[in-house]
Amino acid sequence: QSATPIYGETFDQVTVSGLVLATGTASGVGFFVTATDFTIPNGSTLSATGMGHPGGVGGWDGVNGWCGNGNGPGAGTCSAYGNPGAGYGGLGGWGDDRRPKYVGPSYGSLTNPAELGSGGAGGASYRRGGWGGGLIKLSVSGTLTLGGAISSDGTDGDNNTVTSSTQSRYGSGAGGSGGAINITAATVTGAGKLTAAGGRGGNDVDGDPAGGGGGGRIAVVVTGTDSSTLSFDAGPGSGANENSSSPASGGVGTVVWKRPGASLYDLKLLA
Repeated sequence: QSATPIYGETFDQVTVSGLVLATGTASGVGFFVTATDFTIPNGSTLSATGMGHPGGVGGWDGVNGWCGNGNGPGAGTCSAYGNPGAGYGGLGGWGDDRRPKYVGPSYGSLTNPAELGSGGAGGASYRRGGWGGGLIKLSVSGTLTLGGAISSDGTDGDNNTVTSSTQSRYGSGAGGSGGAINITAATVTGAGKLTAAGGRGGNDVDGDPAGGGGGGRIAVVVTGTDSSTLSFDAGPGSGANENSSSPASGGVGTVVWKRPGASLYDLKLLA
């Protein structure tokens, strides 16, 4: 496992071995590589999971508890009764209070996503919302061989196990949104997987569970030859399910694919 702070670099041959964390730069702008050939073999993963905008975190001063807004353009906003998830390609899911006005909005480009995923709202007693997925952008002039995986998922919100009504009033942490995967390649081969899924909302023993994060955005442009059989997941994080409450899953993210010679993108519909 290695941390790889790379943005705007150009290489000839790149091979991912094991789990490589695509951290981007210290300012969090994502992972961007231009290469002649880029290979991720079976069993290896290029991951920006949880490398986006941070989730919010509430607190407790011994007397009162408070929630914390998430971060990023699709951040989940504090709610007194169950925090909402963050959005990106899909909306964030509402928390136990079922008030849509607090959920994280969708944003960014469908065909050229270039932003990080957003963080879910956090609950009291330092229950953090999930972090958004990061941004992975690859420009490959030769062959992208994908036998393994590229992931940019949001992370789950923290569960709340505190039963004190004062300390746990603002419930658990909500899910972070999926991030973005943006690929242009001359040739694509392999049967790997691209994921930008939302994180799950946290459970709350005191009855204020949180919503899930929305799915992120995946866009692939193939300019030459496509022999791949890739699979995709930009699905939402589920809402917590506890105490007969009904927090919502986030919204489904987006996946588009432009095949060689095509003038339009294919939109992949995800359940």
